[in-house]
Amino acid sequence: MVGAAVGIGALWYATKDATPATTLEDNQAKSYTQISGDGGSGDNREESIDNVSKFLGECGLTPEGEESGGNTVNTCVAPLWSANESITIEHPLAATNSDYAQYNFTVSIVADMLSSMTEDVFNALPEGQMLGDYTISFERSGGWQEDSRWTANQNATDSNGPVNKQNAMSPANSVMPTWDECLAAFGGYMPNFVAALGDEVIFRQGYFDDVGQWRYEKQGADGEPYPTSSNNMALDLNGNMIGLYAQLQYKCSTNDEWLDSGPKVQVTSANILGMVGDNTDGSTCYAPCYPAVIPTSGVALGCTLPSVNIQYPDKIFVYCDSFGGQDCSNVPNTSTGGKSFTEWWNLNTSANTPTTMRKGGWNTPSGAVWSKLFDSTRPRVYSDSQGWYVYAGSGGTSNPTKHYINSVLSGFNLAYTRQSETCTCPPDTVNSGETFTITDKDECPGKKMTIIGGGNDEWKTTYCGGLAPVVGCTDPRAENYCATCIDSTPANDPCALPSANLCTYPEGTLLPECAFGGDDGFPGGGDGLGGIGENIGVVNVNLNRAETILKPRNCINTGHSFINW
Repeated sequence: MVGAAVGIGALWYATKDATPATTLEDNQAKSYTQISGDGGSGDNREESIDNVSKFLGECGLTPEGEESGGNTVNTCVAPLWSANESITIEHPLAATNSDYAQYNFTVSIVADMLSSMTEDVFNALPEGQMLGDYTISFERSGGWQEDSRWTANQNATDSNGPVNKQNAMSPANSVMPTWDECLAAFGGYMPNFVAALGDEVIFRQGYFDDVGQWRYEKQGADGEPYPTSSNNMALDLNGNMIGLYAQLQYKCSTNDEWLDSGPKVQVTSANILGMVGDNTDGSTCYAPCYPAVIPTSGVALGCTLPSVNIQYPDKIFVYCDSFGGQDCSNVPNTSTGGKSFTEWWNLNTSANTPTTMRKGGWNTPSGAVWSKLFDSTRPRVYSDSQGWYVYAGSGGTSNPTKHYINSVLSGFNLAYTRQSETCTCPPDTVNSGETFTITDKDECPGKKMTIIGGGNDEWKTTYCGGLAPVVGCTDPRAENYCATCIDSTPANDPCALPSANLCTYPEGTLLPECAFGGDDGFPGGGDGLGGIGENIGVVNVNLNRAETILKPRNCINTGHSFINW
């Protein structure tokens, strides 16, 4: 309690016919004590008690009859009859929210009653006898201006109450008003007054995926701006949240004016995104935020995509899409270790292609198509049964959506022809001289070691029927025997001269089928030449005969006579 110096009011008697002052008489003994120093004798002395405080005490009595200061719990509170007290009453919510500590009432309790009364008179009064009254006056914290005070009225209406014998000794705070009674004295709370800040709520804003900006404006129920400039909800003096609404507004790239979209929405716990977990757009709220789901399209609200200049690329390379579930295990790697393209398409020189397009943000179909086709040095796309497509950004799990090119640029693929080369089968193939066509290559096979199968001849089998058989020596006895070769047509004659023979035999080799006296005798020579073969010593004797009989094609290695026949 806070004491305040307030003057005692005018005195008055409790009854119309007051009892005169009591005279104390002592007829039994002389008094040796002078009374009040008046010098009178001990007999017939008198004393007037004219100060009530001398017998009423300085502390009020508790309901248990103890002085208010008589224990360790209570402090001494003046009794009501002598009240001259100032008491501060705090806002009921101050204990749980420090913002409410600034709201309080100062209550002054002042008694106005008789102060000249004898004890006998006081004791003789009936219990309900009025002795005086008390006045309660109110002050409140805060300014008096209408735009800043928190009570409806600037000034309060004081209240009064009686002091009687029954309540005179009660502590002064026994008549202390409640918070609501103090509030009523000022006419109640000021309407729409923001008393404190509640929970924080962030109103999100950003750019649409395609075009334009968006934001949410805080509003009250009446559509006027919300009464707090911070990100917090506003609380009234009763601790209730003042209605918070969100109005979606957007701005297209072509103007600077924010436009409302749809009606305002009241913000509740059901449509607020909490701090736990990431948002669907990848962001994280560091405080509860609104809305839980953000808008993505300015076009849907009436904005128009901006126009950009484009030029169709000369080449389109189609790659295998492992992320999209395609099997790329058989796709060869490039020299750098990455997968090579699977298709190569060239722009038709006669194609009539557009020079502009409408482009949205990078995460939209048009933005993804533009970045992959017109903002890339080597455009690369993917393909499935629905056509060519690209991913936004780097694709993968971050941007898994396929954006089909034809949905943005109608008939885009019709402007391209697949790369092809016409080739001729070489002489060493079965289909020698015939032509074939290959796709996605800039040279015919065999020109580069890296073309088709890493430089082997598989392409000859694929396109030209395989390798043609080679005519050569099929005699295993020959030095140049060829196991995979075929014989000549007509068949090779092992007895022919070297210049006419496909086979080369080691020096000193005598082929049985070519010796004198063979089963058929020497070709053209008859049986007589066989005798020469049997008796080499008479070769010279029969030489003339032999020369007349042998033909040049039958002589092999003539430098060694007839050894190699």
